Amino acid sequence: MFRTRRLKENEPKLIKVKSERNLNVFITKISCGSIHSLLLSRDGDIYAFGENNCGQIGNNCFTNQLTPHKLYSSVKFIDIVTHFRYDISIAVSVKNTFYVWGKCGERRY
Repeated sequence: MFRTRRLKENEPKLIKVKSERNLNVFITKISCGSIHSLLLSRDGDIYAFGENNCGQIGNNCFTNQLTPHKLYSSVKFIDIVTHFRYDISIAVSVKNTFYVWGKCGERRY
């Protein structure tokens, strides 16, 4: 499998998250995995970025994402979690349904 270089920064940087209408998004929670991060907005939307070798940022491919992008879903979420060692993402919807994507065991979803 072809892997691109790791996305590393040595200094903190401001990350701007914009909505489709180019409005600022208010982030209420951040979950940092080993090589990707999830952001949960006040509106219940999930934004993701980072390395994506197992589909863990949910953009329906395995392309790395340098800036946060919205996961397109009609579902609204109340919680997110990643794992510091594994390439997995988990979210809980407002209807208390769990969603899992990325490297789940030895499979990719």
